[in-house]
Amino acid sequence: MPGSLHDLRNEIQSLDSRLVQLICKRMHVVRQIAELKKTTGLPILDSSREDKVLSHILEHPHAEIGTENLKRLFQTILEISRQIQETVVAEPDHNIPERS
Repeated sequence: MPGSLHDLRNEIQSLDSRLVQLICKRMHVVRQIAELKKTTGLPILDSSREDKVLSHILEHPHAEIGTENLKRLFQTILEISRQIQETVVAEPDHNIPERS
C-alpha cells in the first residue's frame, strides 16, 4: 500500500528539487558548449546531435511517462538549450579589447 498523500507529495517535492539541480547542471554544460561553438563558429542547431540525444533517451525504460511525453519533455529541454546557446553566442566577447 502506498504511503500517505503527505508522504508521497514530500517525495515528489524532493524529486522535483533533484530534477531542477540536474537540469541546471545540464544548462551549465550547455553554456560551455555555446562558448566553444562561439569561438569555433559552429552553428547552434545540430539536428543530427539532437536526434541522437532523443534516440538515446528513448532507449531507457520509460513506461511510466510514455514515449510521446518523454519525447516532448526532451524536445523542450533541447529548445531551452538552444535558447541559452543563442544568448551566449550573442553576448559580447569580454576577452577581446574594444577599439576606441
